[in-house]
Amino acid sequence: MKPKILFILVMVALLALGLTGAAWAAAANGQNWMICSNMQQDTGNDWVCDENFENIQQLATNTAQTIISYQDNNGDGKNDTAIVTVEKGFPSYYNSLSLTVKNIGNIPISMSEVVIENLNPENLEIRILESPQGTINPGKRKSIGIEFRVSGAPGEANGSYSFMVYLNQIMPG
Repeated sequence: MKPKILFILVMVALLALGLTGAAWAAAANGQNWMICSNMQQDTGNDWVCDENFENIQQLATNTAQTIISYQDNNGDGKNDTAIVTVEKGFPSYYNSLSLTVKNIGNIPISMSEVVIENLNPENLEIRILESPQGTINPGKRKSIGIEFRVSGAPGEANGSYSFMVYLNQIMPG
């Protein structure tokens, strides 16, 4: 084979390999999920639990409210961050929710990439109910279970507490 043809073939192969790597890197560092919907347990009278997330009970009153809103942090028109806010939260207030997300990228998303940023760590305890070893394959949806409780001593004033859920590479602005 002539050296010139061999050189051209090698360059084409390297270019193809570089483009494939660049596409993978763009998918890994860019938007690759969207939050489609949510469900929550507290849709009426409030729920409470102890500090170990046990003894979950429903009260006869409806004081606290959990509000779930969304943001598009990378400007692609798809909601990639959920903001969960508890209004009038009181010590031992409990709620669980499920966020349905869809992988709109072309590589699997590891559950270890899911970030829960607690904006009130001194007053809010949060647990993700998923294994960090799980994945969301391209084109597939998954419900991510989360539960949380307001900490503090009984009788403390009601307050507002928030946390955000997003992918590690999609940092909220």
